[in-house]
Amino acid sequence: MTGCHPLYLMKKQIIFALLACFASAYVQAISPTPPSPTTSADRLADGKPGANQVRVVYYRKDDRVGDGVANLYVDGEFHAALLPNSYNVFCLTPGRHFIGSWFKEAPHYLGKEAPTQEYQFKAGETIFLRVDASYNGRSLIKQKQQVELESVGLHESIHMLSRASAVVPCKSGVFDAS
Repeated sequence: MTGCHPLYLMKKQIIFALLACFASAYVQAISPTPPSPTTSADRLADGKPGANQVRVVYYRKDDRVGDGVANLYVDGEFHAALLPNSYNVFCLTPGRHFIGSWFKEAPHYLGKEAPTQEYQFKAGETIFLRVDASYNGRSLIKQKQQVELESVGLHESIHMLSRASAVVPCKSGVFDAS
């Protein structure tokens, strides 16, 4: 008998189709669709905090200096982990807060033990902070115009559960009379 059995041919076709699906998924994973140039910039620069809140935009450029993540701490409690080209937006109550980012801090976890930068926030303001990859614990205050230029292509960091008790849900400009 010359020729192949129909079941053998069907198995080969199924295997080929599965390999094509896996290859397609792999290509999409390693080369994600670039974000719209306005997506990150609009989200970062144009949000408004609630009347009794402070909105903090914390971002990290493609610094390639810090290996791995920059762990972000608020008042000595872990809040987020920022990879290069990522950002996190969160809200706080007005007043005094310590905010900083740390690279390679295990096993001492200096962000918890030795918060370095203190900020005094006023209600209704938005503050823009960038990871300073050259100095552990330090953040750089940035102006809105600079953030609009630097934030194109950033991705929101949503992979970690915040443990910072000072972080509150943002209310988007809603007045809270409490």
